[in-house]
Amino acid sequence: MISPNSHTSRLLRAIPVIGAFLLLLGLGNLSIGYYKGLEYESMLKNLSSAEAASEVTNAFPLRRVQQTKTTRDLLYARREKAQARIELYNLVKTGGKIFLLLGTLLIAIAFLVRPH
Repeated sequence: MISPNSHTSRLLRAIPVIGAFLLLLGLGNLSIGYYKGLEYESMLKNLSSAEAASEVTNAFPLRRVQQTKTTRDLLYARREKAQARIELYNLVKTGGKIFLLLGTLLIAIAFLVRPH
């Protein structure tokens, strides 16, 4: 028969391990969110300053209008995708901060309630 004391002891030993895992997960999420967010912010900045290709300016008027519309639509779609990715990686960073907080709290709790 398992005594309640051994179950509590096992749980207390598992808390710092779970806390350490959450700390690593939080650090990973923060770093990935930060670097990928910078990547997509740079991409968004480059898309904002993109100009029409030289082939558009050298085309016949009707073709120029069609190519310009296609180029604008494509740039708009790329901007929207980059903005969505930036928001996603901001969410990843927020999750990383939450994991770091939870991991820190679990490790602190484990040290405060450990048997002396």
